[in-house]
Amino acid sequence: MLRPASAPCLGFPLYLLVFGVAALPAPVAAELPDIYFQPVWDSGATLTDVYTVEAGDADRDSVFDFAGGRSSPNVIYLFEADGMGSYTEVWSSAAVDAPGPYVDFAFADTDGDELGEVLGAETSTQGKVMLFEQSTDGGFDFVHDLIRESDSSGNQRLRNVLVGDTDLDGNREVIVVAGGSTPPAGLVSIWEHSGAVGENTYTRVYAYTTNSHIVSGALGDSDNDGLPEVLLGFDGFDGFPLNIRRIEYDPEPETWIHLQFTSNVIGLPVIAHVADLDQDGLLELAYGSSGFVVIFESAGENAYVRRSATLETLSGRVISLASRTLSIPGTHTFAAGSSGGDLGLWSYDPQKDLFDRTYVASDLGGAIVGVALDDDGNDQSEELVTAISDVDEVRVQRRFVPVATSPAEAPELAILTAAPNPLATWTRLMARGPGVKFTIYDTSGRTVRRLQGSGHTADWDARDESGRAVPQGVYWVVADGATLRLSVVR
Repeated sequence: MLRPASAPCLGFPLYLLVFGVAALPAPVAAELPDIYFQPVWDSGATLTDVYTVEAGDADRDSVFDFAGGRSSPNVIYLFEADGMGSYTEVWSSAAVDAPGPYVDFAFADTDGDELGEVLGAETSTQGKVMLFEQSTDGGFDFVHDLIRESDSSGNQRLRNVLVGDTDLDGNREVIVVAGGSTPPAGLVSIWEHSGAVGENTYTRVYAYTTNSHIVSGALGDSDNDGLPEVLLGFDGFDGFPLNIRRIEYDPEPETWIHLQFTSNVIGLPVIAHVADLDQDGLLELAYGSSGFVVIFESAGENAYVRRSATLETLSGRVISLASRTLSIPGTHTFAAGSSGGDLGLWSYDPQKDLFDRTYVASDLGGAIVGVALDDDGNDQSEELVTAISDVDEVRVQRRFVPVATSPAEAPELAILTAAPNPLATWTRLMARGPGVKFTIYDTSGRTVRRLQGSGHTADWDARDESGRAVPQGVYWVVADGATLRLSVVR
């Protein structure tokens, strides 16, 4: 084979090197794998009037916690990973009945004494932030409700309680976000810790009011200048440009200022979330709007450019956002929940430089008012925690890699099988362990049927707990620590 002396030996004929490079097949970027979750826990009848969920480590014991609320009486419940793949209630505020139901929570240490705190924003006209601090018995004691933004008109109610240090002076701040619709109104107040270490004393250092209906607030450094901001979400009409409005500390006058940037996206800025979504070392700003999420990048002082196309197909308005780097697909992933009961996950694909939808669930029974992605430390998988109104539940699903979807694909010693699968009116479930309980879920995570095994098996008649035939579709059976995909065909 002839080749110029200067040409490297690449193993290709000379005519391809000279003329045919364009004819070589371009590498095909691999698709990001879909993400699968199996239901592992739900709050059942414990919670009512579920407005959100807060996830993290409330009691500073390095074990995953999350909080939800109940009304009449108005109580916070704290649940903790039990080390065996499930969750147990470890504390409630039942001894203190708040004036109104809890709409938001924060886990923090605002007084710097290294004891965990749970802050709850309640929705009465008194507008109180209820503060509980970790006690020696492992629970939390009520400290006070002196942080409050009351509104005697009954219009403006608390929306969020946030904890940060927006002026970077080393003193933690409790940030209260409130809003009302008739007439439209909004308030952001900043209460800074002003006592000694261990003293829960706070001073109101700033307040911003507006005639716009504020519905949410979030903390983040969307412009990458080192100063965290309060990003605001609003209700109103969908047909106007999306305004990015935020409260940021200005070191020159040594106070906080309100900033606004009008984007070229049409839609409401309902809820914000700040994270390094594309893993480039800079933070991006995601806004949930009317059925879609749009991602912005900072383009200088109080300027933003759209980072992605609008990520659509959620019914209703996007009202909850969260993100985390997941071990599968190995990139940063964000979750979005909608008022129409839809939940979607999008993962950043570095090869395509875009966000691929890697998970979707529809019609979960109510609005997805809260969502969290975290790792409870029980295994090598991450958890998806959702708070769902109407059904008033907090649900936990665990990411997993499906191995077998039918007996033909299952290994010889598979711990969970079903035959026939797909099924029309009946299937026999079989687990390795005797007397095991089988739980069947639909794709939204709702429990369809619970079956007590006889020996190693249980028969399912493709009906729910009420005896109704289930619709055609995909279901999941969980038993003996394993998950199996079932297909019902009619």
